[in-house]
Amino acid sequence: MDVRRIEQAVKDLAKDNFKLYPADYPNRNGVPNGNCATNLLNLANNYFDHRELAEIQQQDHFGVNRTQYAIWIYEAFRDWAVNK
Repeated sequence: MDVRRIEQAVKDLAKDNFKLYPADYPNRNGVPNGNCATNLLNLANNYFDHRELAEIQQQDHFGVNRTQYAIWIYEAFRDWAVNK
C-alpha cells in the first residue's frame, strides 16, 4: 500500500461518516459552518489515534502524520459537501 491508497481509504471512511451524520457537518457550498470545522478536526484526530498497530507501522514507513489526516478529511468533506 502506498500513500495514495492510504489517503483514499481515509477519505472514503470520512465520506461514509459524513453520510451517516450529516447534521454534524453543516456547511454552505462546501465551506464549514458552525461547529463543522471542530468536528472535522476531531474526526481526523480520532481516525489517527485509533489506528491498529499494523496501520501505524505502515503509515510511519511512509511518513503519514496527523496533519495529513486533517488535510485528507477536509478534502473529503469539501468533495462530499459540494457533491451530495
